[in-house]
Amino acid sequence: MEIRKKSPIEELKRAFDAISSAECPAIPTEIAPRMTIEGSLGALPTPRNPDKATAAEVSAFTSAKLDMISWILRDHRKEMTPSAKTTAIYLLQCVNCATLQCNPSYQTIADGLDYKDEKTAERAVKVLKHCGWIDIRRYNRKKSNRYVFLSNAQVTKEIDDYQDHLRDQRKAEREQGERASLEQTNMSGRTVVEPTFVSPLEQTNMSGKHLKGTPEVVISFEGEEPYSEAISKNGYAAAKSDDLHIPFPSPSSEDELAAVMSSLFAGVGLGPLTLQRMRTLLATGRLTPAIVQGQRRDAA
Repeated sequence: MEIRKKSPIEELKRAFDAISSAECPAIPTEIAPRMTIEGSLGALPTPRNPDKATAAEVSAFTSAKLDMISWILRDHRKEMTPSAKTTAIYLLQCVNCATLQCNPSYQTIADGLDYKDEKTAERAVKVLKHCGWIDIRRYNRKKSNRYVFLSNAQVTKEIDDYQDHLRDQRKAEREQGERASLEQTNMSGRTVVEPTFVSPLEQTNMSGKHLKGTPEVVISFEGEEPYSEAISKNGYAAAKSDDLHIPFPSPSSEDELAAVMSSLFAGVGLGPLTLQRMRTLLATGRLTPAIVQGQRRDAA
């Protein structure tokens, strides 16, 4: 009896039928390489010996998966919805390192990602295929699809270029912000660069109460003689100096204060600050007739 040799296509179909079965036996070594996509298109490396992958091959496979996840997450095309990116990451986790086998059903994807129904998973898979991230292969209508991740070199290059552009733009914005902050600090630090000086209080002609009957010496900044010398040279002024320096009594109420201020400065136009100062001197018992005369003379 002659034994009929099975063709490679039949062996391939038998292998995929076994994948979907409960036992899922290992794929024969001679068939596994035929199930992988060409190296120029596939994004994940295939080990030379599917039955015994080396540590370096496993490391390269893991690194390629991480690169794929990074590119997919940075794909900002409007078609790449959050559900599509989540589905892509789920499919990457399902890829077998030795054979690159990845064939979960839509229902399995929906259950794993807690989708409302399998239609959501089906739409996400179609988006991934449309955007060039996966290739869908179906060897049997009764079995689930097999997904192969593609290198998608053009899209990944655009993503990397866009990320480089964003990185340069953010760096330029940071440098510009630092320069603006430094310039603003230099311009606003006037207390350091240009210290402000407190101007002396405006000297009045006759201010304050004399001590022990000695007239207060007022220094003139306009070349005039000191007040004490002027008093000593003017006998009449010397005789009347004590009366001019006797302060008015402090009012006992606000009404009395207002009445006294009105009588002392009637017809005299005083500024707000000067008026407030006169009120303070009168309230504290330091307002003298000499000060009132000086303010009247200045206002005239």
